[in-house]
Amino acid sequence: MTTKRETNGANPVPPLRAARDQMRQRWADNPKKRKKWSGKFVAEAVGMDQAQLSRVETGKARLLPEQAARLVRLFPPGMLTEMELLFPERRRPRRR
Repeated sequence: MTTKRETNGANPVPPLRAARDQMRQRWADNPKKRKKWSGKFVAEAVGMDQAQLSRVETGKARLLPEQAARLVRLFPPGMLTEMELLFPERRRPRRR
């Protein structure tokens, strides 16, 4: 059985992983602030365990609407939307 990734040749990055990576790159020169965006910090700030956050990032699990709202508030405005988190398969590329 072929998966969606295998058929289109692309390796899409889930929106939560992309936002977390972007924040870690933004603070690359400041180790204290960069550590703030580790999986452990983000999971604790939202109220879930690190394993659940990892499953959400890889697309193996879904978020509850309350968890999605907390994640959106954790990141800077405009970086993530609740719809991107609740329905990652419908994500459209952002224009820059």
